[in-house]
Amino acid sequence: MKKMLFVLIVVFAFALTGLAEGIKPVFYGCGGISLPLKPSEIEGNAPLEIGIGDMYKMGTSFGGGIGFEINPKFDIICRVNYSSYSFDDESFSNKLESEFERLTYGSGDVDFTTNVEGGNLELLEFMADIKFSVPLGGDNSKLSPYVIGGLGMCQTTIAASEFEMRIVIPTLVDTTFIESTPEESETKLSFNIGGGFDYMVSPTVGIFVDVRYFQVAMEGDPIGVLPVRGGILIKLGD
Repeated sequence: MKKMLFVLIVVFAFALTGLAEGIKPVFYGCGGISLPLKPSEIEGNAPLEIGIGDMYKMGTSFGGGIGFEINPKFDIICRVNYSSYSFDDESFSNKLESEFERLTYGSGDVDFTTNVEGGNLELLEFMADIKFSVPLGGDNSKLSPYVIGGLGMCQTTIAASEFEMRIVIPTLVDTTFIESTPEESETKLSFNIGGGFDYMVSPTVGIFVDVRYFQVAMEGDPIGVLPVRGGILIKLGD
């Protein structure tokens, strides 16, 4: 919470500086979905080839920020985004079964059933982005495709969980494992890159949609996700 408060104070100070220097501030709010992509194979699960997409469902993502329009083609944006992904029992169980068949060359018949309480993956991003727009039809165009990218820090949290897995091999094994794990959290360097478009419905209010690739540099495998978000922007100073 202290880190978030510090970031918001810094962003507010930049906004005041922008107003004083005549740079137009732009307020953003957005929401959408996010797909977990990386790692495709989690290092700690070897020899099982299980990735983050096998363990977590498509998540939700929302946030906001303050931008500074240097000119109609160039913006600097400070933003905070939050994304959450819940554990996918069915996908994880199916992947375990296919991996068992792969490792035993299809020689065994096994059934995995998992049940996980908790264990959500949460990403809290504090980013500084650079946005380059190409207004279609000139600087006063309503439609502006753009590319965007930036660096920042991301707090990655895996919630406390209780993991239960039943393994059944007909006539051989029928056993259940139960394990509890505490919450784990760390803050690491992150980056994002992507593109989208703005559409101004009035001189001061617009809507936007973008797609980005976002990656966190974790201790082991980096985490990569693909958020697709839309939202509203409000320009001041016009």
